[in-house]
Amino acid sequence: MSFESPQQWNTLGKWLRAVSEQRLYNRVRPWPPSYVPRQRAERVASTLLSYAPTTGDSNTLEELVFMGAALAA
Repeated sequence: MSFESPQQWNTLGKWLRAVSEQRLYNRVRPWPPSYVPRQRAERVASTLLSYAPTTGDSNTLEELVFMGAALAA
């Protein structure tokens, strides 16, 4: 399995389907039909990042997206 073959990621596919059906993170803007799974995941991650608190802490990008996800849920 690699980043080059996201169709093999069952969890990623289910997660993206839930987002596109607005069952999860319903504030994510719809993506164009031409978007590949990586682009879809990037859109979700950037939306979740926008929910992260803007503190002076030195959190990693991944931590910020995780915090944003908790707040957007």
